[in-house]
Amino acid sequence: MREVKNIANTLQDAVKSLRQRAQTTTEAFNREMAAAHEGINKLEAVTGELREANQQVQAALSDVGSNFPPPEEHHIEAPKADLNGVTLNKG
Repeated sequence: MREVKNIANTLQDAVKSLRQRAQTTTEAFNREMAAAHEGINKLEAVTGELREANQQVQAALSDVGSNFPPPEEHHIEAPKADLNGVTLNKG
């Protein structure tokens, strides 16, 4: 009978430990999710500010008769790597 009680106590301790770990892990996950949402909100705010600044610059450039093409006409080709992953600068 003592062995059964020992097994029952061991199982109860194991379940209690698992519940505590699950709660701790869930809380940590929720903190990280909140931090991720906060980071995304900050990034969205910076993106909006950058968009407004770009629009102001474009407006200023068009007012002074700049010869730079508008952003939608300007295309930058990304450098291409060879088979070994080496990027060659073509100039």
